[in-house]
Amino acid sequence: MPTSTKAPCSGSCYANATAQEAARKFLGRHRIIVAGAAAALIACAACVASLEPGVEGLAVFMIDALIVSLASTVLNRCNFSKLLGIMSTDCDARKMLDAASLLMERRRRPKEAPTYELVCAMCSAQLGCDDVALQWADKAESEQKLGLSNRLLACNVRAVVAGHRGDRNELANVRGQVAALSSEMRASGALRRTADLLASWIDFDLALGDGDWQRCSELLGSMQVLSATRQQKVSTEHRRGMLAEARGDMGAAGDRYAFVAANGGTCRMARQSAEWLDMHKMRSEAGRSAGRLCEDTSSIVL
Repeated sequence: MPTSTKAPCSGSCYANATAQEAARKFLGRHRIIVAGAAAALIACAACVASLEPGVEGLAVFMIDALIVSLASTVLNRCNFSKLLGIMSTDCDARKMLDAASLLMERRRRPKEAPTYELVCAMCSAQLGCDDVALQWADKAESEQKLGLSNRLLACNVRAVVAGHRGDRNELANVRGQVAALSSEMRASGALRRTADLLASWIDFDLALGDGDWQRCSELLGSMQVLSATRQQKVSTEHRRGMLAEARGDMGAAGDRYAFVAANGGTCRMARQSAEWLDMHKMRSEAGRSAGRLCEDTSSIVL
C-alpha cells in the first residue's frame, strides 16, 4: 500500500505533449508502420518474382505477406497502447479525450469509430461528465457488433457512471454483463485480468454500500494484485480512502486521498479527493479555533 504521495511510475511517452502533438505523433508512427509494411511486401514480391516465379513462389509470397501483416498489426496495437498511456499512465482524462476526438475526426474509419467513441466515453466518465459518457457508449454500441475488449470497455464506462450516481441496480446489471464476458475469455491474459479487476471494483462499491467492511478489505487485496496501470492503482487507493472514511478513520482516509489528489491527474477522483482534503482541513482549523476560544473564555473571572 502506498504510504506517500509519490507517483507509482513514470509518465507515458506523451506526458509532455499536448493533445494535438500526441495525435500528430500517433498518426506519424502509424504512417511509418504502414509504409514499412508496404515496402516489405514490395521487396518480398520482387525477390520471389526473380527467384521462384511459379506456384511455389506465390506460396512463399503469401507466407511472407502473412508475416508482414501480423507484424504490422502488433506494431499498430503497440502504438495505440502507448497512446492510451495518456489515460492509463498519466491519468490525464482531459488530454486523452481531446486526442481521441482529434483522431476520430482525422481518421474517419468506420471500423475504428467505436473504439475511439468508447475511449471518449471512458474519458468523459473519468472527468465526471456522466451524461456525455453514456451518450458516447450508446453510440458505440449501436453502430456495429463490438469485440470483447470494446464490450468490456463499455461495461467499464457504465460501471463508473453508476458508481458516481450510487445506482446499485445498474452496478448489479453491469456486474452480470462482466461475468458473461469473462466466460468468453481465456482464463489468463490481460483482458481477463481487466475483467476481474472491473468485477472487483463493482463488488467493492456494492459491499461498501452494504457496510460490509470485511468484504471490502478482501476485495482491496484482489485489486492490489490485479492493478497493472497507474490509473488502476490510483483508483484502488481511492477506494481505500472511501473505506477508511466510511469506517470513521479520517487519518487513513486523508493519507489515501492525498495520494489520489497528487497522482490522479485530471480525473474526477483526484478532484474529489482534493476537495475532501480542503474541507477536512477547514473543519480541523475551525475545531482548533473553537477550542482556543473556549480556553480564552474559561479564563474570564466574573
